[in-house]
Amino acid sequence: MQAHGRRKLEIETKIFEDRQRFYPTDLRVKFQIAVRYFLARRIDEAIPMFQQARSDGRLRAESRLYLGRCFCHKAFYTQAVDILRRGVEELEGRSDGVAFDLNYWLARALEADGATDEEIGRAHV
Repeated sequence: MQAHGRRKLEIETKIFEDRQRFYPTDLRVKFQIAVRYFLARRIDEAIPMFQQARSDGRLRAESRLYLGRCFCHKAFYTQAVDILRRGVEELEGRSDGVAFDLNYWLARALEADGATDEEIGRAHV
């Protein structure tokens, strides 16, 4: 990430952290902070915030996607597979970007976890 991009990410993170002080229960704010933590590779800080944001139905699918990616980043592939598979199942029949990304990352997590091509093919991908 270039210097300008890093600086922008730092500023956005601080803005959302300030908002959280005023709205500590707003899951949308937590989700936005978690996204910025993820982009800044602050994975251990992002995980609990995505887990909380999952409680909001509007954020559930995207939170599962990012959680799965966090666990892939940490090489916890079994956990990533479980989270991503649940997300794929919840969005079965949808063909939007989030559904596509969930399928993609599920296949990547399965592959990294040592699944065969046949198992990957049966995983709704």
